[in-house]
Amino acid sequence: MKSIAIIGANGQLGRELVKVFMADNNYRVYGLTHRDIEVVDYSSCETLLSIKPDIVVNTAAYHRVDECQENPEKAFAVNSSGAFNGYR
Repeated sequence: MKSIAIIGANGQLGRELVKVFMADNNYRVYGLTHRDIEVVDYSSCETLLSIKPDIVVNTAAYHRVDECQENPEKAFAVNSSGAFNGYR
């Protein structure tokens, strides 16, 4: 059985992916919410080391357009650096 970690599991896309993979008995699913993992904090991403998933799907995003325009550094941290932290 493969294990899959879905980051952003409480968002629209993440919730649907959790449902799909949980319906497939070939996967052990770890749905990670913002409380479980903060993608902009590398040490928080070490959560992935403890569960050792075979697959990581990162659906976490900062996508409120008005806020992204007002806080471009935060938008970059979540949407770019955060994705990199989950990869390492």
